Amino acid sequence: MYKQDEFSKTVRLEIPQAVLEEDLKRKQRGIHERVLPFSKLGTQTKEIAALSISNADIKALFDNLYDAALITDLAGHIVDANPRAVQSFLYSSQELSEGNIQDIIVGLDPTVLQNICQNLIKDQFTLIQAYCIRKDGSNFPAEISSSRMHLSASDYLCFFIRDITARREAEDEIKRARDELEQQVVERTKLNEGLNAEIGERKRVEEQLYQAILQLQQHD
Repeated sequence: MYKQDEFSKTVRLEIPQAVLEEDLKRKQRGIHERVLPFSKLGTQTKEIAALSISNADIKALFDNLYDAALITDLAGHIVDANPRAVQSFLYSSQELSEGNIQDIIVGLDPTVLQNICQNLIKDQFTLIQAYCIRKDGSNFPAEISSSRMHLSASDYLCFFIRDITARREAEDEIKRARDELEQQVVERTKLNEGLNAEIGERKRVEEQLYQAILQLQQHD
């Protein structure tokens, strides 16, 4: 499902929760079963992995980004990773350069990757909220954006990955507080309805007593 912001030209790609959960289980099983950190790639990948950012200023900016950043070719083979990505995913730079972006972003498959490339050709950025999986099999929720880069006379993709664990926890806390408040409102509404019914019953009894007193006074 896609949502587009006309002003920012950002396409929000929403991966179904069921797809995320299934792919996460598959990737976690794969981490425990395989010997290499990523799936085996061909010799072409090794040649691609040898590429790097040549401009020193751009390289310094890339390395000092707050978010984890990964540069890949159009097929998702990782070319370069900044220190934050190494820290976030627990892989070494060499291990990352032997892998594919699809191995660490849950729900990212060739079809989604192709859609991202098509959006970038149209100068539309793609924003994804998914899960990322680390070398030890643990995962974290992430907000992932992508951009196109031209390096060594070829086009590449750059993925910026932000850990949104704290944001999710805050959202969950707000949701819990809202649910508790709604429950309190329901309980107080029921209590008020009970009090109103009790007050109505007391007024009815008082009216009956008043009428009985009037009748007794008339007899006297």
